Amino acid sequence: MLGDNGVHVQASAKSTKTTHQRPEPLVFNWFKKPKETPEEPPFGTAETALEGLIAVVSDGVIEDVWDAMDQVPDELLPQVETLIRQDRLGEYPRHCAILWHAYTLSNRGEHVAEFLKPSLEDSVYWALTFEINNVLIGGALGALDGLSDDERERLALAVFERLGASNARKYWLLLKVRTDAMLKTVAQSFDRLPEDRAKMVGAFRQFRAEDLPLLKKYHQPGKPGFELFEIAISQAEARSNASS
Repeated sequence: MLGDNGVHVQASAKSTKTTHQRPEPLVFNWFKKPKETPEEPPFGTAETALEGLIAVVSDGVIEDVWDAMDQVPDELLPQVETLIRQDRLGEYPRHCAILWHAYTLSNRGEHVAEFLKPSLEDSVYWALTFEINNVLIGGALGALDGLSDDERERLALAVFERLGASNARKYWLLLKVRTDAMLKTVAQSFDRLPEDRAKMVGAFRQFRAEDLPLLKKYHQPGKPGFELFEIAISQAEARSNASS
């Protein structure tokens, strides 16, 4: 589950243009991993799992629905694609279907399907509007792995701006995008920080040595909000020292 204590991620050291982070399973463990002894899916078969998806009317049941769908992904991917293309789903089922399809392909190391890309921003935005649903946040972040670096950055920036000043969960997008443009946008957002900063701190504990140049570029010591950058710099320096 995604916790406010932080989530370890792997960052590439390509350049300051983009650093894309994939989750380390020991901590970011809400992703469904194969079990040594598979449990009975909550909804049983592919047919009943699909029925569960179509019937979603509350975010509280999404974890069980996705658990069931994850048991039979090969059967469900084409069926879910058909439902999305035909626009035959209500609001909750539609966003759940889009995110599930995207993160399922992403977890396989595949690209997000082209037909999904125009809709993915709205679904990621929708997921991050829920205050306490870490499963939805995990699904939204997992879906970003299947985008190109430029697509990922554009989507993250757009969603970050759309979520507004009062949303603390938007800072978890830093787990996936820590580019120059993203760090600049985050620094500018400190002029109007959400009240519940505790929900933000974990995201700033994920920075690594390769992130230090950008962190120091946009850090403004003593200015309100930038203690979060100090946390990020401290964590990045500690990881740098540990690896040297």
